[in-house]
Amino acid sequence: MITPYQQGNLDGLCGAYATINAARLISKKLSIEEWQVVLLKILRQQIKQRRSVHFAIHGLGLSKVSKILQRIISPELDIIYSRPFRRRVKVPLPELWDSIDDFLNAENRRSVIIGIETKDYGHWTVVESISDKRLNLFDSGGRKFINRNNLTTTEIIPQKPILISGTSTFFLERKFSQK
Repeated sequence: MITPYQQGNLDGLCGAYATINAARLISKKLSIEEWQVVLLKILRQQIKQRRSVHFAIHGLGLSKVSKILQRIISPELDIIYSRPFRRRVKVPLPELWDSIDDFLNAENRRSVIIGIETKDYGHWTVVESISDKRLNLFDSGGRKFINRNNLTTTEIIPQKPILISGTSTFFLERKFSQK
């Protein structure tokens, strides 16, 4: 018996979806049509840069997600973003976890984009909230959470099958807080 394809099976657009979903959590309300325009701008930007649709199958790397945030999401939706671990390849999980927790639990509406890897794939997703035991996701592939005890920041092993990259972590918030 075969199963239906889902987002990600045939495309690598999770980076585009992650930037949009992170913005949706914290930005002004837009209609689905307006979000489609944002997606089209992202796709046009990628095609213009590469003169190819190769990215649609093979995904968006760190620099491409950064450019989407810099050139589309930030200026058009009044969102600021940062990469607190930009130059740190190895960030201990407790430090990364505490930083995400502190950031998300501030007063302003915020979200976090993370890059994760398993032995089989890489994926961009959005952290909506965090507890002591798990990251709660707003994910384009339907994943709801990742348990902390499954995560590593150094090396994928059977006991820790998901690697979260500090350098591939983006913190997003509104430029001006909404009341």
